[in-house]
Amino acid sequence: MCYICIENYMNLIMKKSLLIFSLLMLTHLLYAQQVYKVKSGDTLYNISKIHKVSIDTLYEMNPGLEQSGLKEGAEIMVSSEGKASKEGKIVYTKSPEAPKATSNQYRVQKGDTLYAISKKLGISTDELIRLNDGLTAENLKVDQILNVEKTNETKDVIPESQSSTSVVSTKNYYTVVKGDTFYSLAKRFNTDEATLKTYNPVLVNGLKIGQKIYFPAVEDGFTIHKVKKGETIFSIIRKYNISLDDLLKHNPDLKNGLKAGMKLKIPVKSIEEDPEEVIKTKDYLNVIYILPFNSEDYELSKKRSFMTTEFYMGSLFALDSLANKGKKIKAKTFDNKGALSETQAIAKKINFDEVDLIIGPLRSDNVHWMADHVKSKKIKVISPFSRSVNVANRENLIKANLTQEALVEGLSNKIRVRNQFDSIFVIGNDNPSLRTDLGKQFTNSYIEQITSIKEYDFAKMPEKSSIVLNTMNASIAKAALEKMYEARVQDRNIKTFAVGYNASYVKGKGLNNAFLGNSMLTDLGLLAVIPNYFNDNKYNVYKTKYDYKRENEAFPDKYSSAGFDWTYYMILNNEFKNPKTIQEGLFNKIQLEKVEKGGYVNKGLFIIRY
Repeated sequence: MCYICIENYMNLIMKKSLLIFSLLMLTHLLYAQQVYKVKSGDTLYNISKIHKVSIDTLYEMNPGLEQSGLKEGAEIMVSSEGKASKEGKIVYTKSPEAPKATSNQYRVQKGDTLYAISKKLGISTDELIRLNDGLTAENLKVDQILNVEKTNETKDVIPESQSSTSVVSTKNYYTVVKGDTFYSLAKRFNTDEATLKTYNPVLVNGLKIGQKIYFPAVEDGFTIHKVKKGETIFSIIRKYNISLDDLLKHNPDLKNGLKAGMKLKIPVKSIEEDPEEVIKTKDYLNVIYILPFNSEDYELSKKRSFMTTEFYMGSLFALDSLANKGKKIKAKTFDNKGALSETQAIAKKINFDEVDLIIGPLRSDNVHWMADHVKSKKIKVISPFSRSVNVANRENLIKANLTQEALVEGLSNKIRVRNQFDSIFVIGNDNPSLRTDLGKQFTNSYIEQITSIKEYDFAKMPEKSSIVLNTMNASIAKAALEKMYEARVQDRNIKTFAVGYNASYVKGKGLNNAFLGNSMLTDLGLLAVIPNYFNDNKYNVYKTKYDYKRENEAFPDKYSSAGFDWTYYMILNNEFKNPKTIQEGLFNKIQLEKVEKGGYVNKGLFIIRY
């Protein structure tokens, strides 16, 4: 009996020992997964590359990392080639450093695409791919560092002191040798310096012996360009620095539209042509973009960069559409990082005597400074988004963003026209200050907020009242409209208004079966005042949306639509000189009103009547 007790006790001790040993081994193995202490400048991308582990795996090994993000000093689990010390801790033979973007590099932002980056930096997607081996649209990642320009210090003429290299001639390729110059190469291959640099971005820093360069095929004085997917007429004429007239003259098939795979004849310019002589006869519109693509504040930069990039892409799409209509436009883009000091530094680089229109900046302090800076030259400055921009005493400033005052004024005018303002009932609270603002417009009216549609008795509503739907929620609007119709408010001369877009009264959008039908809405006398929406019933809106999607792989959002609408409007009929025309754009209605002794504010509202 005693023997059995001792044996059981010994077995228990052995099991515990094994368990403790196993736990110790497990602890050691877990630690051997390796802990990395996050340093300033680290990104998930560079950590994943250094430790040869995917970003998804890092998220799996570190629950909560995706929500909290990287924080300096935090320890995260990684899988790397570091080695364990005697104490069981990981010792790195070399401390990894986070890659930082130099002036010739670009750090990929959230929401970036190859196309967006190429437009932002003013280089083609082909150049990006050529400068970054293995780069594709599919493997582009946030925080990835891209080369955007080579940095070899060279001169235009190769020094005689350098040893020569034998010529390696393959079809359309040439290896640079001693004595080559841009002039001699252009003459030899029947092209020009600008075209050579377009196809070989490395040449922007000059020629160097041994460089293998590409020269385009040439036929009878023409460079042959094969159209790639995503290219536009505007990008091509900008790439080759030629006029739209020249491009259409030598490529009559372009009148039927640009298609991937087309071969275009690009006239080769005379090598002896003096560029200064060309500039003297300015027959184009010069547009300057000053926008915050990046910022020192990372969190602020993510949101602002997305908004800016979308706006910019929409604006460039408008430039391309205008080029198709024969407009000759030159555009130059500057990144002010959202800082006034950057805007002021950029201004020193620009010859404003040649500028016709400035799009941006975004922040009101930057906008005010720029408008004041170019006021004497009467150059129009468009402020795309800021609500706090002040156009007083700035006759050259255009405030694009529709204000709350303009919205309430537009709604109030429609109520007055119907003479229905003895009593005003507001349903919904999407626009929180609407009831108060209406009270300022109708000081002698009774104004009530209906808090519960279900409990409110519409049958007791006074005659000659106005009901204002202040909700973007289709279900709420539908319930209210149906209950009003059942109570026959329309028989008591009660009129219905709405503020903003809603699927209950805009057919074909929103929830399934949300649209109530013309008969009911007509009986209710609904009049909707809408700041912006896509009217897909209009062919031009529908076509532009799908043309944009075909080029950018996504439908335009409110930011890209603003970029398109305002750029197209200002340039099409030279409205930037004296804005007068009222225009319904892709998503925005533009109706500029000049402020006395000041600039312009937008009061454009879509009106839907039943």
